[in-house]
Amino acid sequence: LYKNKPVGVLHREDITGIKNVEKEKKYIDISNTVLRKIIDCFPNILVILDKNQNIIYYNKQALNILHKRQPCIKGKKFEWVFGNLFGKNHKEFLLRCPANRVIETWSPVNDMEIKTIKGHTYVVNYYPIVHQKSLKYIVINMRDITHKKTRENDIHTAYEELSRAFRLMLPSTKIEKLLKAIPEYRDHFDHNTGLVKIIEIIPDGTYRHVINCLKIASELQEKGIFNMPGVDRNTIVQALTTHDTGKKQPQLNVGDIIDPKTCFTEGKVHAMESAKIISKFPFISSDVINLVQFHHHAENELPDDFPARLLPMLRLLKLIDGLSAGLTRKNSKLSSVVEGSKIIVLEKNSHPHYNGIK
Repeated sequence: LYKNKPVGVLHREDITGIKNVEKEKKYIDISNTVLRKIIDCFPNILVILDKNQNIIYYNKQALNILHKRQPCIKGKKFEWVFGNLFGKNHKEFLLRCPANRVIETWSPVNDMEIKTIKGHTYVVNYYPIVHQKSLKYIVINMRDITHKKTRENDIHTAYEELSRAFRLMLPSTKIEKLLKAIPEYRDHFDHNTGLVKIIEIIPDGTYRHVINCLKIASELQEKGIFNMPGVDRNTIVQALTTHDTGKKQPQLNVGDIIDPKTCFTEGKVHAMESAKIISKFPFISSDVINLVQFHHHAENELPDDFPARLLPMLRLLKLIDGLSAGLTRKNSKLSSVVEGSKIIVLEKNSHPHYNGIK
């Protein structure tokens, strides 16, 4: 208006939405910058491919494994960049790489272990990203588990060495066969119901249990327990190696939920059976037979003719047997202190009845 007379038309437009988009774009830019910095802090390697397996994103750890200082892998084929790392050439790597399978099936591939040519071990996961019924990206996550695999191999080697030494100690190959034929079960205890769920089967579990018994006995020996009056090392070792020869186990499967109080044979029964078996061997002393026969009895349940001089060894046998059971079946953690004739044990066990100091 000019002097109250119209002189033209001015169009007015609401630009709130445009401002919001600009703000959103600014937020997204900031978000992506921060997100990249966050992802670069992760110890895992992250690589994102498009559906043609070209690299479109990677974090700092991806460059570190390739020993590249400059970000020069964007847009390149995944197998060309990583092929020489995990194989003699990219063609060999391509034969093992499941990226094609992920593209075809839109299904992830998880926990695939792969070794570099320098001997490092990685666990690799491939995840398809599907949007609006179309495969957009493949996210590859790699984690270095070399230290873990080395530790597992060391443990396996130590177990094999101990097993070979143990076989030399056994008075009879028949005892070895008996022990290896008896399985043990790892389980998860339900605090509310008192039931357990079988999570792993150990086919030669009783054999491993006896080896763990001897490991615990060896540790206690270093702390002086076998210097205690009334404890004979040879008798204890023979009792430990033969105390479960007559054990009978039910046939269970992973996933079974059972009541351990009713499913497994009572300890006194298999103790008696074990004593019967080893009594047939002429090299087993009567002291060992007594210890094996009554190693599941409370002291007030022992017969009147049980030799009182065997009580220190019976207590030691029962302690080692119980600790080894937790070690074998529950992966419990143990630490102990010997103070004269007293043994103080701290057991970290998932089962509340066995967890704590004893």
